[in-house]
Amino acid sequence: MRGIIALAGALALAVSSFAAVASASGPGIVGTYSFDDLGQGAWGNGPLYADGSVGGGGHFSYENGQDVGIVTATGWTSAGPGLITLCFTDTPTKGDALFPSPSCFTLPITGTPIKIQVPGSEVPSLLRVRMR
Repeated sequence: MRGIIALAGALALAVSSFAAVASASGPGIVGTYSFDDLGQGAWGNGPLYADGSVGGGGHFSYENGQDVGIVTATGWTSAGPGLITLCFTDTPTKGDALFPSPSCFTLPITGTPIKIQVPGSEVPSLLRVRMR
């Protein structure tokens, strides 16, 4: 009898944990973004929410670690067919900022990674924006 009660309790805990995770990542997410510099550069990613808010963020490191910091996504809006505008803040923890903060960038919705050349960078970067 104790074994059945313990099994039922474990099953109830597993089901409630699964339901909490499923609802946390549920219908509010309408897309995702990711950016990866193929050199020293920057990297980041996160979800795009239906209300225009954004999750995630990233980090940057340039000049052999002389400029280091945190990039935080702050919001997004539609910028027309096949485009979004994604906004970020940039907080240097060492050295100079990556870009003026806050900054917004208009990005193509590709669904797959595309190579882009960031002005001032010697190496390309990979960018992906996917909408559901």
